[in-house]
Amino acid sequence: MDSELLKQDHKKVPKNLLKAWLGNIFYFYVMYLVSLYLFIFLLYKSLYEKSIVSGAILASICTYQYYFAKRSETFIRFIKWIQFHQIFEDWTFVMEEPIQEKNSMIAFHPHCIFNIAFVWNNHINYEITPLASRMIYNVPFTGIFARWMGISTVDAQNMKNKMKKGQNIGLLPGGFEEATLTSTKENRVYIKNRKGFIKYALQYGYTVYPSYAFGENKCYYTIEKFLSFRLFLNKIKLVGAYFISKYGWIPRHNFGIHTVIGKGIKLPQIINPTQQDINKYHEVYLSELISLFNKYKKIYNQGDQILKIY
Repeated sequence: MDSELLKQDHKKVPKNLLKAWLGNIFYFYVMYLVSLYLFIFLLYKSLYEKSIVSGAILASICTYQYYFAKRSETFIRFIKWIQFHQIFEDWTFVMEEPIQEKNSMIAFHPHCIFNIAFVWNNHINYEITPLASRMIYNVPFTGIFARWMGISTVDAQNMKNKMKKGQNIGLLPGGFEEATLTSTKENRVYIKNRKGFIKYALQYGYTVYPSYAFGENKCYYTIEKFLSFRLFLNKIKLVGAYFISKYGWIPRHNFGIHTVIGKGIKLPQIINPTQQDINKYHEVYLSELISLFNKYKKIYNQGDQILKIY
């Protein structure tokens, strides 16, 4: 199939900015901020004020989240209907080839702050199982929304269980460190020592699709100083990315976000790959990611920037 047929240019769709703004308020403030504050409030009331009612509410919510909450087609239809991305000046999506129906892994870059393109393109342009941090998945209230959206955890055992079945998955190899690197001035990825996803792709014979979202690094102003210290915080599982926009948690949007999914890298199945095998195919992946960035950077307003590899 010609790659041009796989292009989706959402600026051609009539915009409903009121709906998109309400959707963004719901997404960033209700799903994240209000949910976090509500959890802290109920926890405080339960532990320090010995409130039985607050404790019962919190216990009920957690029970539902951990044992009953699952992918909700109703919630996914809402996600598709609200069209969050229409607040952006431009939003495009390109696949250089169709994604295989099974045994496919899409590796997304950059992570940035809220990995907007990673989450929002799912269900709109393709259907995969997004894998995300257990922190987001397990925080009360926010974790319910994650489950409703079909998001699962990126831990090793969960990945193996899904890959044994040949399920298509998407992940962010750069993790929190790549979020910490976010800069409005440069395109940065954290990938040099992220090789676990290549190991699993080899073990299960997956095709890996490199992907890049041009423009997402401009969504928030970030603190860029003290990088070494902030990366150290990531090592001890603390947040190292600090951000704001003039809309609070809602991203800046007077620019476009352009997502490109490159051609798949078909990996051989090696049940017990050696470190040499992993290093070899990690280099192949890195080379393809850089080539993808260089191929589209001028098309998507990045000029002569280079992709900085950490």
